[in-house]
Amino acid sequence: GSAPYLIYGHSLGALIAYTLARALREAGLPAPALLVVGACPPPDAASDLPDARRAPDEDLLRLLGGARPLPAGAEPGGVWHRLVLPVLRADLQLADALRTAARRPSPHGPLDVPVLAVAGRSDPLAPPESMAPWRRWTTGPFALRTVPGDHFFVRGRALPRLIGRASRVVRRLAPAADRRGPTGTPPHRDPSDMGGSR
Repeated sequence: GSAPYLIYGHSLGALIAYTLARALREAGLPAPALLVVGACPPPDAASDLPDARRAPDEDLLRLLGGARPLPAGAEPGGVWHRLVLPVLRADLQLADALRTAARRPSPHGPLDVPVLAVAGRSDPLAPPESMAPWRRWTTGPFALRTVPGDHFFVRGRALPRLIGRASRVVRRLAPAADRRGPTGTPPHRDPSDMGGSR
């Protein structure tokens, strides 16, 4: 058997991580021992993000400015503006497609792996209360943790400690890897012992 592992996805990466965990299960491959989603409400959450296909550049810049101060050179027509906006539009389109796909019923039902949702205490795009509904996306244990910071808390000190703690829990599951169920999911460990603020 394979060793237990965790998947972490941040912002758009959270939707990608969920999609990957679901695809692994549907393919009959070993599921993660823990799915960690950060800075992104679950797929069924109403989104305040602008429609990437129709939103004017100024709306997208406001979205970015709300998450973090814009760098010098972000004025309309600048190099940063020309490089970042197409990427942001593509990311928003991908997020929309992943949310739509995740809402389609799976023949295997909801994920049965533990989920740890992580929110930045002052994240304007994914505040802590918007992360709690991830609970509905798993039949396994669920925990929500808040860490200091905004949408980019991944750059701070709290998240690495939290992921380190989660990794140690997953490593302790290694001897249990041979006791996996038919979906390849190791025995559930409650993610609430991962630390952080509740």
